[in-house]
Amino acid sequence: MLEILNPEESANFTDHYLDIKTDFSKVIFIMTANSIQPILEPLKNRMEIIKIEPYIEEEKLQIAKNYLLPELNKNFNVPEHLV
Repeated sequence: MLEILNPEESANFTDHYLDIKTDFSKVIFIMTANSIQPILEPLKNRMEIIKIEPYIEEEKLQIAKNYLLPELNKNFNVPEHLV
């Protein structure tokens, strides 16, 4: 990944396993992670990190009530008193 993100090497990247040359100079990579701590610093330095806050408890409860539980009932005929 470090090679691909290096502007000097991205246009002439060679996959040595498949022996294929690829131009990554116009590619945008989007990655997700639950934690950025394990990402190596040289890689982090080449990334634009956008932090998105997780759902708060009230939002999770509303998602469960308004979507998850009705889907359970619809798809698996879960009795209303158990939902």
